Amino acid sequence: MRILTTTARRHPAAVAATGAALAVLLAGCGSTAPTASDDEETGSGGGWEYTDDRGETISLDAPPENVVVQVNAAAALVDLGFEPTAVFGPRELADGEPDPQAGDVDPETPSVGTEWGEFDMESYLALEPDLVITIAYGDALWYVPEESTDQIQDAAPILAVQLQDVPADEAVQKFTDLAAALGADVDSEAVTAAQEDFDAASAELAEAAEANPGVSVMATNTSADLMNVAKPGFFSDLSYFQAQGVEFVEPDGGEAPNWHDLSWEQASTYEADVILADTRPNSLPADELADIPTWAELPAVQADQVGGWHAETPMSHSKLAPVIRELAELIEGADPDVV
Repeated sequence: MRILTTTARRHPAAVAATGAALAVLLAGCGSTAPTASDDEETGSGGGWEYTDDRGETISLDAPPENVVVQVNAAAALVDLGFEPTAVFGPRELADGEPDPQAGDVDPETPSVGTEWGEFDMESYLALEPDLVITIAYGDALWYVPEESTDQIQDAAPILAVQLQDVPADEAVQKFTDLAAALGADVDSEAVTAAQEDFDAASAELAEAAEANPGVSVMATNTSADLMNVAKPGFFSDLSYFQAQGVEFVEPDGGEAPNWHDLSWEQASTYEADVILADTRPNSLPADELADIPTWAELPAVQADQVGGWHAETPMSHSKLAPVIRELAELIEGADPDVV
């Protein structure tokens, strides 16, 4: 099951047909705070216990040492001082550049899979894993192949961090709690400084939105056939930006919980002063978008008010702060009367 667009180039329209059912089915999959034993809080002691966002309690005889982590979750944990044993998911773009979703994960960290649906069981089992950590969107475990889930869990329990409908600040706290449970020093000078910078960036965004009211913003993901308008509440970053005062377009159509998928003939369905165009490889780059007449006719495009949407930014203070500042600068300089 696939809920969110990924760098695997699988398009968001793939989930549109099941979106309405998922919206109901997944409504109860919130951000339940983990329960912690004394041992879990310190990452030491005889045993280890953690309740994930699915409500599943993981009990181990000892704190986990060999931990295999989905790369975007790994990036968040690395920024908090925890180093994974191995990762899975994309770390490199097609041009060989680092994938932003991998953050500061050590490129020498072993990988058990880089593509959607790829999970090297032989390499995974050779690691003798104690724990697997991944992101969840609803009940979808990110980059964990459905057909391999049972076999993966036979070797080590899967811990899920729910991000659907979870604002970025809450998402960061989830990873902070988890990193602490894994033994990281989340009160370190570096972690504290990153939080302070995040708070300062957030204040800058709120100030920009207040100083330039009425700037409407629309986030999009595009393909040759479709322009998909994001429903901001689904996405951790967009919902957090919205909480700081950014006025997002709220699509009222589409069955999927995350997108309203529009044909290019329908591209003018929603109007916005500013467009945030998805920067991931599965979304069209600016030069290809320029060749689509209905894109070129959008008011924000004609006003040259198009910025980047960095949709897979790791949920860490240090990675989010520059993204927030980029948006603050865009809002500050935008004309609110384009539409």
